[in-house]
Order: sequence, then structure tokens, then C-alpha cells
Amino acid sequence: GIDYDETYAPVARLEAIRLLLAFACIMDFKLFQMDVKSVFLNGYIEEEIYVDQPPGFVDFKQPNHVYKLKKALYGLKQAPRSWYERLRNFLIEQSFVRGQVDKTLFIKRSNNELLVVQIVDDIIFGATNETLCKEFSSSMQKEFEMSMMGELNFFLGLQVKKMKHGTFLCQAKYCIEIIKKFGIEKCKHIEISHHFLRDRISKSDCCIEFIDSEHQLVDIFTKPLARDRFFFIRNELGILDRSSFE
Repeated sequence: GIDYDETYAPVARLEAIRLLLAFACIMDFKLFQMDVKSVFLNGYIEEEIYVDQPPGFVDFKQPNHVYKLKKALYGLKQAPRSWYERLRNFLIEQSFVRGQVDKTLFIKRSNNELLVVQIVDDIIFGATNETLCKEFSSSMQKEFEMSMMGELNFFLGLQVKKMKHGTFLCQAKYCIEIIKKFGIEKCKHIEISHHFLRDRISKSDCCIEFIDSEHQLVDIFTKPLARDRFFFIRNELGILDRSSFE
């Protein structure tokens, strides 16, 4: 279509999420998380969009016909934007104000109280008065099919733990998932001091010497070499030709 390349949707930046966490910590209020079920199916589309008949649902009497979509589907280029626009319009109707810089941030003020909503993969929200959180959760569940996930604990690879003296962030779970993904969870650990040669050198545990390119003997194991270069390094290493013993 003519707008095929204009199907973006605003995405929350990690810096904005960190600012929200810092703000919640300073103001001393909890952040909650809710998940929208089949999120992209909630979006409305304004353009005329047609798709092929999916496998298993082909009309054998009219196999060359296509379907005209009434709502957004997963995999549709317009789906993220359509969902964002519907959610944005709903929040604005609920007296929220969209952020001027971060378009995924929405703020509502009521009697000197503040309710903050951040749209990420899920919806993160918090308020200086928990009554506002309950009202917001109720209104969202009436409009969309949603499930409350409770207090914010994990999102975008970050583990969040609100403590008495502040908010603790870590990525232990994310790191473990990466290790499992590449199958290295059974690898042996190496002392981290092995990687800090500078500290070892300063303690005279080891020394560094300059070796020119001509005498880089390790080349025999790592590079394809010309015949004369190969024999030169072999002799430098003291490796004898097997034929000399025969």
C-alpha cells in the first residue's frame, strides 16, 4: 500500500523506563504491571487491507478470493500502531495527558495526586495514591481483556525489587537465559583476575615482552603460511621432521 513504510508505533526507550523507576523511588510509590491478552487484536484499522486465505481455511469454491480485514491481526504491519492509537485515545478520554517527549508516557493529575502510565510490551503504572491505581486497573479491564500481574518485578530483561531504602535492579535472570540459549551453562568458570593483566603486571606476577612479526611463532597454528615461513617457524619451535628418524 501507499503507507506501507509508515506503520511505526512509538516505543518506550530504556532511559525513559529508568527515569520512571527513579521517579517512583523518589516519590515512594509502587509500580504495577498488567498484560493485555492478544494485544494486537484490539487495534482498529482505517485502511482497506486484504490478506490471502490462510492454510486450512481456503474456500475451495473461491480459492482465488482474499479476505478483507475488519480488525488488526498479528503479523500485520499496521498492528502495533493501531493498538497504540486505540490505547492512546482511550487514555486521553480518561483525562490523561500524553508526554511531549516520550509518547508512550501518560500522566493524570487528580487532587494533587499523580497517576503515571508507561506503555512498554506490557502496561506499567503507579500512583501517589493507590486508590488511583485500583480505579485505573478497573477501567482498563472494562475496556480490554486484561490480567493484572501485580507489583512490577520483571520486564525488558530487568528484575525490579522495591526495598525499604530504594529500588534494586539486576539482570541475573536475563543473563541466565542468555547462557542457556548458547548452551554454555555447564562451562567452567575462570577467576576474573585472569583477565586483568595490568593488575598482574603491576604485582610482578607476569611480564610482557615485545615480539616482532617475524618471530610470532603462534602463526603456525592460526594462519595459512608459505612453505619457507612454515619451515622457519617449525625449526624455531624445535619440531623435528619425522622422516629424519627413519
